[in-house]
Amino acid sequence: MPVPRTEGDRHPVSQAELTWTETRVVARFLAAGRNRDAEMLLWRAGAAYSADEILQAVTACRSAGLRDAADTILINAAGRMDRQAVLNIAAALDRAGRLEDVSYLLAAAQNQEMADAVPPQLSSSR
Repeated sequence: MPVPRTEGDRHPVSQAELTWTETRVVARFLAAGRNRDAEMLLWRAGAAYSADEILQAVTACRSAGLRDAADTILINAAGRMDRQAVLNIAAALDRAGRLEDVSYLLAAAQNQEMADAVPPQLSSSR
């Protein structure tokens, strides 16, 4: 039986979830087939935004149904050289109850670490 909108375990949608201004821009780029333009915005978000800004961007993308966009932000955040920044992002996501995003971010960071650890002669054979 469905849970009524005002009851249950759903997290209420806050204004912060809807205010990442680039959400609509990314959606328009994707709808117009301008994937590269969307990727640039998502890369910038993951690579340069603060932990709280990443939380806002990921939440907004998920709320707008842009799952792949949210994942792309997290992948780019996971690739940061500053590992403390990655942990700060994970902590912000955790405080917001976004446990799946925490897991996704940390798995992406681990995959990045493993890829960076592959000796050059092995990585060229992939």
